[in-house]
Amino acid sequence: MSKTGNPRHGGPAAPRSGRTTTGGQEVLLHFGAQAGVVLSGLAIQSLLAYALLPEGRGAYAACLALVSLFSVLFTPGADRGAQYFVMAKQISVSQGVAIATVICLAGAGLGAALALPLIHGDIAFFRKADAGSFQLALLLIPVTAFSMALQLQLAGLRRFAPLALFTLVQSGVHVVAVLVLVRGLDLGVTGAILSNALCCVVFIGICLLDLRRNCGWRPESPALSDLRKVADYSRRGHVSRVGSMLEQGVGVFFLGTVATQAEVGLFAVGLALMTRFHLIPYSVVPSVAPRVVNDAEDGAGLVALSTRVTYWTTGVALMGLLAISTPFVQALLSEAFLPIVPLLWIMAPGTFALCGALVLMAYFQSVNRPGVCSWATATGFGIHIASLVILYPFLGLEAAAWAVTIAFISRSAFLVFMYRRTTRRPLRSLWLPQRGDAERLRDLARRVRWGPPERDVREESVP
Repeated sequence: MSKTGNPRHGGPAAPRSGRTTTGGQEVLLHFGAQAGVVLSGLAIQSLLAYALLPEGRGAYAACLALVSLFSVLFTPGADRGAQYFVMAKQISVSQGVAIATVICLAGAGLGAALALPLIHGDIAFFRKADAGSFQLALLLIPVTAFSMALQLQLAGLRRFAPLALFTLVQSGVHVVAVLVLVRGLDLGVTGAILSNALCCVVFIGICLLDLRRNCGWRPESPALSDLRKVADYSRRGHVSRVGSMLEQGVGVFFLGTVATQAEVGLFAVGLALMTRFHLIPYSVVPSVAPRVVNDAEDGAGLVALSTRVTYWTTGVALMGLLAISTPFVQALLSEAFLPIVPLLWIMAPGTFALCGALVLMAYFQSVNRPGVCSWATATGFGIHIASLVILYPFLGLEAAAWAVTIAFISRSAFLVFMYRRTTRRPLRSLWLPQRGDAERLRDLARRVRWGPPERDVREESVP
């Protein structure tokens, strides 16, 4: 096994950079990148809405739901597990990438072997798109899983500026590909799937190039001992990963068996708009996680502050969207999608609750307690299923939106309870302004503006 970049052999494990960034700058970088992703995502949603209409959008949503499930279900540890042990300096960057590669390829093969007979079977969900579209979508499983694994590796190594740039490049490629393949060549659902694959492949390529040049990554075979570490971590946290995906996709799966293709498309687009608000916690989490790994006690206070800011920011953003929801949907997606406006109002409270909970999930993952996230997600998922079954006969399509809100609030309540029990911090610290917040935020603004002093970090380890 190569010794390059392996902390156990004294190789360089850190990015080779002449400057460090403060937590505030890291959040700002992530927020800028995520904001670009959201804008690109809205452009893609608009292009797909006008090109595919609700029926075609429903077929594409069904294909992506299958990919999302299998890319998480069959790749345990490829993302969070590999990232955690690289951040904790227990395995090298090269080993982290090697383990992720093996898991993603093996998982894609297993997923395809299971999916093919289902696609050609007599299951209502698989009639929401043609068999060819579902088969093509299987190609997305390895590239989707591996691109997420590399994204987390760069975040764990605090390569925030390159990661922000690469994320924007990926989004730009996606928009151009949709313009060319879906609108220009009129390839419909096939073009949408190919566009998704192309942007993931580009992202993988530039991430690997950066890891090679700056983090000592070299291709090597995974060590069995390192693979066991990741497997044990994923065993405790995999339910959380699968459940998180299912909790957001279960509505599409459920409607795919009982509703029309157009209704599937309407709900999928409404849910996609709500998930755009996840940019707020996802801008915070990558900077918080390495600090929690280094110092759990101080990290708990940082997590509380980050959760408060996330809740405040999310609440303001949600109220802004809801205030203009009708003209916004009409302009962005066309009048055919106006039925999603009530769904947005229904899902808003759940989205608000989940955004703060995502920061708490990052805390438990970073203190090596992924099992807490698994229990929280399993609880929310069970409530989600029960809500769908009970409410759908009475509310129809709106039942899927209510189920989202009920499940997200339940999961968030569980995580808040566990955070209070673990840290002994008061619950108000997650929501209400605390003494010193104003000064901390002013200091954050100053540090974002002026930055830290330059210093040589070539001999330091990350995080």
